[in-house]
Amino acid sequence: MYTVKTAKEEIKNSIRAYLRKDGKGKYIMKEENRLPFYTIGKPGVGKTQMAKQIAEELRIGFVSLSITHHTRNTALGLPVICEDESVNGNVKYTQYTMSEILAMVEKEVKKGFTEGILLIDEFACMAESLVAPMLAFLQTKNIGNHVLPEGWILILCSNPPQYNKSARVFDAAIMDRVRKMEIVADGNVFIEYAREKEFHPV
Repeated sequence: MYTVKTAKEEIKNSIRAYLRKDGKGKYIMKEENRLPFYTIGKPGVGKTQMAKQIAEELRIGFVSLSITHHTRNTALGLPVICEDESVNGNVKYTQYTMSEILAMVEKEVKKGFTEGILLIDEFACMAESLVAPMLAFLQTKNIGNHVLPEGWILILCSNPPQYNKSARVFDAAIMDRVRKMEIVADGNVFIEYAREKEFHPV
């Protein structure tokens, strides 16, 4: 169990390690070892705000989206019929446009954020048609022919099933590919935060 404060420090320090480079500018940690973070906690506990603060403090990019707003087509890309020459003449085949999820990251990369956090909210409430593709995304960081830029880290957020009837409990195949962190509310942590932000004393 983590408070928002302890989870923030754990994730922040881990991302620092994920993004450490050698003298040649190559990431030291292998991609397969840079597991996404999967934060679970009550609504309003501060999961999204925590991730945003981490990005701001590390001065890296930040993209936040809710997976419940995405269909299979927007998450995976739309099919496009292409044509190419072969020994038997012209051949038609299907390719896919870039996922809207990765397109949002690409916009930030164009602004100069070659490193960042991609936060996917309501992860446990995704449509059934997205479960298998998202499992592959966690493992390979690819959606179709397009890949999450190497310097971008995944943070997934969900509410526990008791707070959302449509939330699913994932099997070992998914949980083996993430660093699960259960976040609980802590009044003292909130009061400390409120004082730092100069909230009204009441």
